Amino acid sequence: YQPAPYSRGGDTVLGSIDALSTTSYLIEGTIAYNTTFGEDHSFNVLAGASTQEFDNFNYGLSGQNFPTDKTLYYNLGSAENQFIYSGKQTSKIVSFFSRFNYGYKDKLLFTATIRGDGASQFGDNNKWGYFPSASAAWRLSQEDFLKESNTVTDLKLRVSYGLTGNNNISPYTSLARVGSSDTYSYDGTGTLIGLGPDGVFAPNPDLQWETTSMLNVGLDFAFWNNRVYGSIDAYKSDTDDLIISKPLSSASTGNQFIIDNVGSMTNKGLEVVLGAKIVDGSDFKWDANINLSTNENEVTQLDGDNPITISVARQPYGEVGEDVFRQIIEGGRIGDFFGYRFRGVLQEGEVYAPQPNSVEPGTALYEDINNDGIINSEDRSVIGNANPDFILGFNNHFEYKGVYLDMFWQGVFGNDIFNFKAIAFDRLVGVNAAKRYSDFNTSGTLPGTNWFDGEYGSYVNDVFIEDGTYLRLKNVSLGYNIKTDNISWIKNINIFLQGQNLFTITDYTGFDPEVSFNYSGTQSSVNRGVDDFGYPNYRTYTLGVKANF
Repeated sequence: YQPAPYSRGGDTVLGSIDALSTTSYLIEGTIAYNTTFGEDHSFNVLAGASTQEFDNFNYGLSGQNFPTDKTLYYNLGSAENQFIYSGKQTSKIVSFFSRFNYGYKDKLLFTATIRGDGASQFGDNNKWGYFPSASAAWRLSQEDFLKESNTVTDLKLRVSYGLTGNNNISPYTSLARVGSSDTYSYDGTGTLIGLGPDGVFAPNPDLQWETTSMLNVGLDFAFWNNRVYGSIDAYKSDTDDLIISKPLSSASTGNQFIIDNVGSMTNKGLEVVLGAKIVDGSDFKWDANINLSTNENEVTQLDGDNPITISVARQPYGEVGEDVFRQIIEGGRIGDFFGYRFRGVLQEGEVYAPQPNSVEPGTALYEDINNDGIINSEDRSVIGNANPDFILGFNNHFEYKGVYLDMFWQGVFGNDIFNFKAIAFDRLVGVNAAKRYSDFNTSGTLPGTNWFDGEYGSYVNDVFIEDGTYLRLKNVSLGYNIKTDNISWIKNINIFLQGQNLFTITDYTGFDPEVSFNYSGTQSSVNRGVDDFGYPNYRTYTLGVKANF
């Protein structure tokens, strides 16, 4: 319930009740056969099938303008305007799969798999996808030249290659869909509510699985009886038939979008894990491990339109209109932000040729990227990217005579965030008010009141693209294991104090850089990096006792 002073509808009072029921049914069966030949060879074969169905049913009631705020959403029938909705979605997937394992003296290992999946979301012509994979490992530490080594405890070389499929799209996206509307006339004199084409998504009977092939080469190692251990992995993945919602010309097609397979992209990177028992005494112990991962992304091919613009889900604030800030372009990266570059504000007596109608001091000025002498949509460029340069995790475990301390640090570095919250707050008297240009502040570096409604540019500019780098103390646990050697009916007792999200080091001005990876709840990598008023992580303290009897 949102009374007028706090309503997203301005002076309109809003109240609503919504409910969602989700049900999943899974039937799966497998059969396996294991055998060995002599002392050296082992085989394992598995085959199976599964079917799964997902049913979502939702409904809601809402109203606008109530005679009193006292009844909140418990009396929606008293609303001046009332609305009812309900809906149901069903999707199904059927799978067949098989796996073969072979081992030789526990030092040569081989695995092969094949699976076929049929998903209801895809077009009639491409329901099924087939995904094979294979992997092999050589445990060098079991070879004669290392078997007796006092230095090398474990050394294993791994290589794998395989295909995986993505069907993470909404049901019915390949079908022609209908919706209810009051714009249908049956007698030529008035309109009635009826069913007709919804005009949103065009049908696509050829929509097929998004397929990713990945090559991974890795090395696992441990030295000095596991005193130092870790792994190194290098990978390269190629995604084909990338699934994207493409905008269409509704005037010529009658629809706004189509879900289609649009091209290919490549990801490659490195993952490193390194751990050590730094101190391993009888009373004091200190274990530490660190992991680091990097990823580079590139769109290698686009089928048809180049670039492909990605429409936003909603406007950031009030009357500020929607604007495009995502595009996919061949040679570009998934996660790029696409907009204008802010170059300053118009000063008294100044003329900026690319914006001839900008005459009021304090007006926002933008870079003429293509040097054609006029600021327009062609002057948008890449102004940031949501993907980090690398991700870091650092864990420490200290122990002294039953007292232990665990600390986990989490870091994300080099990513950008489009701060929708800052756009909304910029309309109000916020922290940037002192930076605004005005008759009383002619040295102001930010525009005056015409920031959003100017003839040139838009709110999609690099002022609202912020560095999302952060380092966070994610988890700390302090505990004590009480000795219970003299108590026969208690095995152990542990007392602990735990804290989560204790503090964060960041220059990001939003509530929380960690929650700002996906736009409006969507899980697509295309939509990452927009802080759409994401709810921040809790800072949590927990005091507890664990006992085993």
